[in-house]
Amino acid sequence: MLNERLLYLMDRYVQQQQTEGEMAELRLMLGDEQYEDQVKMLIDQYSAQGLPTYKMREGTSTEILETILGTAAPATQGVVRSIRPFRYIWWAAAVVVLCGAGIYIWQRPARVEVAATAGRQPGTPGSNKAILTLADGAEVALDDKGNQQIQQGTTAIHQQNGLLQYHESGDAASVSYNTLYVPRGGQFQLVLPDGSKVWLNAASRLKYPTAFSGDSRVVELQGEAYFEVAQRAGQPFSVKVNNREIVEVLGTSFNIMSYSDENKSVTTLVTGIVKVISGGSQQKLRPGQQALVNRHNGTMTVLPADIDRALAWKTGFFELDNTDLPTLMRQLSRWYDVEIIDQSEGNTAEAFGGRISRTLNLRDVLHVLEQYGVHSRIESNKVIILAQ
Repeated sequence: MLNERLLYLMDRYVQQQQTEGEMAELRLMLGDEQYEDQVKMLIDQYSAQGLPTYKMREGTSTEILETILGTAAPATQGVVRSIRPFRYIWWAAAVVVLCGAGIYIWQRPARVEVAATAGRQPGTPGSNKAILTLADGAEVALDDKGNQQIQQGTTAIHQQNGLLQYHESGDAASVSYNTLYVPRGGQFQLVLPDGSKVWLNAASRLKYPTAFSGDSRVVELQGEAYFEVAQRAGQPFSVKVNNREIVEVLGTSFNIMSYSDENKSVTTLVTGIVKVISGGSQQKLRPGQQALVNRHNGTMTVLPADIDRALAWKTGFFELDNTDLPTLMRQLSRWYDVEIIDQSEGNTAEAFGGRISRTLNLRDVLHVLEQYGVHSRIESNKVIILAQ
């Protein structure tokens, strides 16, 4: 008979609703041999409900488990000492769920999903931080612990932790422009004067008015941001992207990725309607589509979108599926504020997939990539990718 507490904790974990205390309790139960058969039964049930399954080569799970447990679970918690891999893991079980380290692992074309438990080390992940530049050029530093009120003319600006919110005054004569810059190693959320919400990724900049007047709402973006635009009849919302293209919006939610070190700008539509304009061409997107604009010649291509992949950064992950190594390394560079030096000469394996939590320490991320033949070392603020 299934232990009711184990069933409850496993369900909470699969739904990603567990508390820190419940996670610790689940780890202890997974380390207890008496629950081995029950855990296997639960995993079989989850698999039958549609959890993707792949065959795992004997020994592969052992290597990955030892590597990640050795770095992601502090010994002071007693996790590494008490958890032994259940026999069915490397008996090539169809599904492997290693909750002791918060890991989902499938064999290649694999997914590796890692939840962070490691403490802070050099190469710690990014945090909520930004610099607000007011209309008069004054700069205000924002961070995760801030709680302040900023008055700019008749516009009230309130910062609470990682959120900056504007309260529109309705006085069109006092409209001015502010810029929110999120540096490498940062992220921040913004509520514009019209109530539209913006999540800014690392190394991104948004310029916007302190009030929206006239027959349009226009902001300017460099970098990456996710928008949830408030509807306003007769006042469409537009995003100018790196002064090269325009995304015209009705009430909708979408993501724009347009970093200067990427070879394309990508607009991904989640809900509503947007029209992407680049040079003399324009395309209207439906939900689940994305427009790719070549940064060199401005040509545009519309493709089906992988929404989870496009929004992985916002939900706290690096998405590895269909992501090549150079692209992933640029993401790591921005989030951990490190320089990437690639000495692999293109010889590193790139057949990896899955997702890795952005709350992991950089060293732990690199340990995961080691399992896919990506060898590296850290020197100060540099990550050097080594040849095999």
